Amino acid sequence: MDLIRKATFSAAHHYRLPHLAPAEAEALFGDAARTLAHGHDYEIEATVRGDVDSSTGMVMNIKLLKDLMVDRVVAKLHNRLLNEEVDAFRAKAPTLEEIARWAWGELAPVIPVGALNRIRVAETPALFLEYFGKGFDEMFVTRVYDFSAAHRLHSDRLTESENARVFGKCNNPNGHGHNYVLELTVKGALDERTGTIASLSEIDALVDHAIIGPFDHKSLNDDVEDFRGVNPTAENIARAIWRRLHGQLSRGEIHKVRLIETPRNAVEYWGD
Repeated sequence: MDLIRKATFSAAHHYRLPHLAPAEAEALFGDAARTLAHGHDYEIEATVRGDVDSSTGMVMNIKLLKDLMVDRVVAKLHNRLLNEEVDAFRAKAPTLEEIARWAWGELAPVIPVGALNRIRVAETPALFLEYFGKGFDEMFVTRVYDFSAAHRLHSDRLTESENARVFGKCNNPNGHGHNYVLELTVKGALDERTGTIASLSEIDALVDHAIIGPFDHKSLNDDVEDFRGVNPTAENIARAIWRRLHGQLSRGEIHKVRLIETPRNAVEYWGD
């Protein structure tokens, strides 16, 4: 069973590193590379995996896990300029990747029962990273986007009455719309020099060009070639997004597309 504990801390950082030219830093980190420093309200999760103890009914004492996270992670990072006040980040970029790896190193040796299974660090609700420890070569960074689009659920393989029965009001001849949320997860190995698994600026530019531009404020049935003769269900939209993005990054690769159509309806796709 997995036990998950969250904690929060506020910290500042910058990407002015002596071994990265300003142009390279900007290509990696975008506008953030030009600031003297900027800050975030971080959220960190530690997942402990193990059997439920028959005496306590717990995987691990949750108060102990809380105290370890506060003492070994939060207290060392909270209200700090990470580059200058935390030794681990004096010579490397305090990216999500490096923060997650550092937090793993702080917590893994002192988890007395079970085993540390995952560290998740969120810089904002729209950007977070997952790390599963030294036995895994890859990390997973997720970036969140949104777009608005209209569609009509209708299959040429079904009769009019079948379409009405299967899709209900979503088969309205004039269509309907959604404010879609796209969670794009990219996996990759850590580049020790830059402290990243992929370039966020490259991911943002690719999504803007390949997804947001073609899909946003469009009628998917009428305006997007991917759905000529293809019913634009959430499943087929997710698959179209994957196909447009897969293989297009210079570093890292698409791991998962999660498309949220409504607060009650989402799909996840890991590729063809």
